[in-house]
Amino acid sequence: STPAGFFGTLSAVLGGLLTGQGRTKRVGTATACGFLANIALDAFLIPSHGINGAGIALSIAAVVPVLILLPMVLTDPLFRANPHEALAFNGRDLWRILRFGLPDAFRCSSGAFFFLAFMQAAGRLGNLTLAVGNVCFAVNNFLYMIGVAVASAVTILTGRTAGAHDLATERATIWSG
Repeated sequence: STPAGFFGTLSAVLGGLLTGQGRTKRVGTATACGFLANIALDAFLIPSHGINGAGIALSIAAVVPVLILLPMVLTDPLFRANPHEALAFNGRDLWRILRFGLPDAFRCSSGAFFFLAFMQAAGRLGNLTLAVGNVCFAVNNFLYMIGVAVASAVTILTGRTAGAHDLATERATIWSG
């Protein structure tokens, strides 16, 4: 799964440029292609390799969005105007990314940890309890993802308006979200 994490992060970075420009359909299409590749590879690799096959499928499928997004970014006018500056290391920006990203990473990680702990406890209560818990979490996650999508959209739109120094629209976006 380590390659999947690397390529997942790379596709998020590549998609960030396009998303910030409002080209979300392209990023969504690339992401969907990665999901479909994962499903197809899972069907092929899990029966023959078990859980290892799932990891291999995930790692291979994580490359798909990168292969779709990379040509779009490399031909983008913003990137082509100054590729050296776009690829240069900037410690100040890295610090800002970590400062804003680590609290959300903690939230996501702790949520995953507590989900795992709950599923371990539910698994000890029997198969029916575990199955009911899985269904409840699937429904809950669907509803939760709607909130995450709205929060992501507000974040993107707020960032765009902040970058354009449009304080009135930025405030309206935050309040609308």
